[in-house]
Amino acid sequence: MAGLQTSIIEFTTTHPQNGASLNGRIGFYKSNGNSWMNDRYGGKPAICISYHGSFQWMPIEYLSASNLKKYRDIISNSFCLVYQNYINVKNENLKEKSKNNDEELMAHLWSSYNPRTQSEVMQEILNQFPNSTFSKKTCSVCLKFAGNDKKKCMHNDCMGMCLECHTTNFGDATESIDCESCPSCKKEQKLTCPICLGDKKHVELIYGDNCSHSICCKCFCTSFSSTPIVDCPLCRKNFKKTHWRAVSQNPNI
Repeated sequence: MAGLQTSIIEFTTTHPQNGASLNGRIGFYKSNGNSWMNDRYGGKPAICISYHGSFQWMPIEYLSASNLKKYRDIISNSFCLVYQNYINVKNENLKEKSKNNDEELMAHLWSSYNPRTQSEVMQEILNQFPNSTFSKKTCSVCLKFAGNDKKKCMHNDCMGMCLECHTTNFGDATESIDCESCPSCKKEQKLTCPICLGDKKHVELIYGDNCSHSICCKCFCTSFSSTPIVDCPLCRKNFKKTHWRAVSQNPNI
């Protein structure tokens, strides 16, 4: 048996030329249009061994127990190179997929793992790369493609969910549902009013026209008994345009 080799080579045929010199070498199949070869060897690490009187490339997963024992030192010591090559191949495939639309990228990711691993991988992508195009178009609840129709809860940092999940948990404009916590960000569905510092639900809040901040209905309405709230107490932007026009036209309000 040849000595330990520390490099990874690519091959295009099952029967290598100068097979004796390649005995014990680790390699990866490079596609040459042969669909049978691609189906059997594509993306799989193989080792060159003597098989039935000739040298052949044999996928490591197909090795017999005796050959696995015979070449285990070579396979073990070459594992890092094999793994790195495998990752490079997967990354190249992922890059090719990402050149197309997001649906194909999701289909590639989902087809690459078993059902249990799929959810773990998809969730990890959302957590690690929340600002990626992929994450922005993926429902963080059901992990399906949501496109540009994602909806968030009342918290700005919510990852968002598809319309179906949002409707299921929060209802729609005609019939809302009192959801205690968001299934996406897991946060309680309450915001603190910056004036009274009370925790209020969505139906108890009034949102500004020019910012994402809000104050509770009670504080907003009470302010009309003295000085109406015109500017947002947090960012000082015009809170309500109609009230701003009213105060501008009649400073005695």
